[in-house]
Amino acid sequence: MATGSWQTKRPPACQKQVGAVIKAGRPIKKNAKNKARLTWAKCHNVIAKLKRVDGIPDSLRKDIADQSNVLLAKRSRKLRVSEDEAVTVLTEKAERIGDALQASLQEAHAKIKEADFDKKARDSARRDAEVALAQFRQAVVDHRAAIKNTTKVIDTKRQAIKVAKKTQKQASTAMNTMRAKKQRLEAVEQDAFVPLKEMVAKGADARKRLSILRTVGKEFGFHEEMMEVLPSVLKKDLDKRRTFDGLVVERVGVEFAKHSGALDAHVKERASVVDESTNMFLVAESDLQNAKEDHEKHVRALADTEKALADAKAELLQAKRRVLAFPSDMGRAMRDLSSAKARIDKFRKDPVVRALEALSSSPASFAEHASTEQLP
Repeated sequence: MATGSWQTKRPPACQKQVGAVIKAGRPIKKNAKNKARLTWAKCHNVIAKLKRVDGIPDSLRKDIADQSNVLLAKRSRKLRVSEDEAVTVLTEKAERIGDALQASLQEAHAKIKEADFDKKARDSARRDAEVALAQFRQAVVDHRAAIKNTTKVIDTKRQAIKVAKKTQKQASTAMNTMRAKKQRLEAVEQDAFVPLKEMVAKGADARKRLSILRTVGKEFGFHEEMMEVLPSVLKKDLDKRRTFDGLVVERVGVEFAKHSGALDAHVKERASVVDESTNMFLVAESDLQNAKEDHEKHVRALADTEKALADAKAELLQAKRRVLAFPSDMGRAMRDLSSAKARIDKFRKDPVVRALEALSSSPASFAEHASTEQLP
C-alpha cells in the first residue's frame, strides 16, 4: 500500500479548487498519481461525511469529531500521517457506525417482536391500576367508618367515665353516711341505753340519756309504742321491772341490733357499689385511651390512603393513556423499523463504505469514491 504525507504541497489556489470540488461532490481531472493518494482533504471529507450519518449515537458522532480534531492537530504540527494510519482510523469509525446502525435496527425489530407482550403488559398494568384504585377507595371508606366508630366509642366512654365517677361519689357518700349513722347508733346504745339498763333512770344525766334514746328511736324508726313506755320502765327500780318491762328493755336492745345490722349491710352494699364503679371507671378510662389511639391510627392511615388513592388515580390515568397510545406507538415503531432498515441499507450500499471495506487492497478506489460520494 502506498504511503505518503497528508500535507500535500500545492499552491493555495489549487488547494481551494480541490476543497471546492470535495465540498460540491464533483471530481476534477487529476493525474493518476494524485488520484491514487489518500490526501488530507480526502480523509477530512470522509470524516465529515461519517459525522453526518443519521441514526448514530451522539457519543459516536462526538468520537468521530474528536478523531478529526486529533488529525487536525497532527497536521497543524506538521506531523506525517501515513495512509495506513488513515485506513485504520476510517475503517474503525465506519465499522462502529455500521454496528450502531445494526443495533438500532435490532432494537426496532425487538420493539415489533415484543409488541404483543407490550400490549399485554399495558393491559395488565391498567387492570392492576384499576384493582389498586378500588382497594384504596375501599380502604378510604373503611378508615372513615372506623374514625366515625371510634369517635362514637370515645364519646360513649367519656360518658361512662362521668357516670362511673358520679356513681362512685354517690356510693362513697352514702357509705360514709351509713357508717356514721351506725357509729352513732352504736355510740347511743353504749353511752345511753346500756347504762340505763343497769340503773334507775333518775336525775339529770338519766333524763339526758332518755332524751337521746327517744330521739334516736324516732330517727331510726324504733317501735313507737315501745319507745313511749320505755322511759317509765327504765325509771322503775331494777327489782320492780316485771316480765313486760323486761320484754320492753330486751326489745329495745333488739331494735339497736336490728338497725345496726341493717346499717352495716348498707355500708357493705355501698362499698361494693364504690368498688364496682371504680372498676367501671378504670375500664372506661382504658377503653377511652384505646379508642383514642385507634382513632389517631385511622386518621393517619386515612391521610396516607387518600394520598395513595390520588397516586393510584394518576397511575390509572397514565396506564389508560398507554393503552390508548399503543396503536400510535406501534405505528411509530413500524416507521422506526423502516427508517432503520433504510439507513443501514443506504450505508452498506454507499460507495464510500464499499471502498472502506476494500481499503487494504485498493486505496486508490477509496480515494476516488471518498471525494465524490455522499453518505446517508
